Amino acid sequence: MKVFAPLILCLLPLGAFANTDDMPDCLALDAQDRPQAVVSACDALLPTVTGDASLHAAGLQARGVAYRALGDLTASARDLEASVAEFEDAAALRMLGWTYRQMGRYREAVDVYTQSLRLEDHWQAWLSRCVVRQDLGHDWRALRDCRKALQRTTDNTDVLYFTARALNEMRRPHEAKQLALEAMQLAPSDPRHVTQYVLALHLQGDARKASNVARLGLERFPAEKSFESFIQD
Repeated sequence: MKVFAPLILCLLPLGAFANTDDMPDCLALDAQDRPQAVVSACDALLPTVTGDASLHAAGLQARGVAYRALGDLTASARDLEASVAEFEDAAALRMLGWTYRQMGRYREAVDVYTQSLRLEDHWQAWLSRCVVRQDLGHDWRALRDCRKALQRTTDNTDVLYFTARALNEMRRPHEAKQLALEAMQLAPSDPRHVTQYVLALHLQGDARKASNVARLGLERFPAEKSFESFIQD
């Protein structure tokens, strides 16, 4: 889940900066690509911000995302929690939810995504809550959330993958296979979609075709060892 400066800037009032050259590095730099630079820039900026809750919250959000990219999940949660406390924002809540998920705090992540959806009906929140509910083994609820995400963005390959995975978990392989095929056309170099297609074939009882596709998948993606369990001698 990548976060760019424009997403963080949505916290700020319109016209906060005359142009991007006036934007502080804490907000202008990509927190995923240059996390250490963002942490340093935000460390310098945040103590100087007074009387502007939205700017301070945006700085905390940027640093929280950067900490997550650096692997410091405790610091990421701390900053993102503080950001949301200062200025409740759906995007910041989505960032916090993903940090919770990486920490294994799944139930808290579900609650945060639910809170985010009350503020904004966004496909990413529906998808992320679907993923966390899959982590929890709540298959029916996960499928419902993934379907909501799919209704809002029909060609996002992450949405297609996790919806297909949810359908396979619910033993609905015909539907899963169709979505996996769509995703394979959109992202032919992504082995995730082939694995879901193979699983759907297997669940449908077409073991021979599943084996053939899995064999081809393993030849093309040798690091994807999950294909091996479907290959028949």
